[in-house]
Amino acid sequence: MLDAGLSVVLVDYSCPDACGDWAERHEPDAVQSGMLRVVRVQGKRSFHKTVAQNVGSALAVAVGCRYICFLDADTLVTAGFADWCRAHAAEGRFAIVEPGPDTGGLTGVLLVSSSDLLRLGGHDESFVGYGKEDIEIRLRYRLVGALEYDLVPNRLLDSIGHTDELRTRHYAIKDMRRSDRANFDRLRRCVREWTGKNLLELDRPDLTPLLGFYQPSEDARARGAQSTRGSRQRLPTRRALRLPPLQG
Repeated sequence: MLDAGLSVVLVDYSCPDACGDWAERHEPDAVQSGMLRVVRVQGKRSFHKTVAQNVGSALAVAVGCRYICFLDADTLVTAGFADWCRAHAAEGRFAIVEPGPDTGGLTGVLLVSSSDLLRLGGHDESFVGYGKEDIEIRLRYRLVGALEYDLVPNRLLDSIGHTDELRTRHYAIKDMRRSDRANFDRLRRCVREWTGKNLLELDRPDLTPLLGFYQPSEDARARGAQSTRGSRQRLPTRRALRLPPLQG
């Protein structure tokens, strides 16, 4: 059952299970009211996650959504998650899941305003296959856009367990580690382009949660998201990543 007041965009990226058809069959009232919108990308033989994310966000922007929350297909949310997003959504700030010992599969969750998304760009479509596209957009919003960020309590979300084989089944590159290494190299090039420094040379505690690193101490947590508020250091702006034309 969909939460009243929310608009859900589902991207059916040539899904072999026809997830868009399934959603429309099971939530006809939501489709009729506009609470659920399905956008389809047809004719693709392999999954390109960042393209799918940009297609979905383009539709959300087109229908007037002020704030967008990206959720991966394996992400589960609790009833309190929507309320948390309503209370914390703001321009000039984004939100990610609080790193924890079991939150490695939740780095794709991102809450951001449409205005910040349009100003700083969507997901970088040069990231192909598995890995690091979620870290790139977090770092870009912080390093290039000087946005503050909040941490969503990890108790509000969970992920559906699955094998690495299933994780990469519809990617062109089936070797998850090979794909992740290639995208990590791409991420390092982005950081050098933005800052003139290597990723490991950036001695900034506020970046630790953005990298998905779990630090259990309260002191470490306080040095993370809480320290970003009011900080407005701006670094050279990279060429903006534009949202694609609306499809479907």
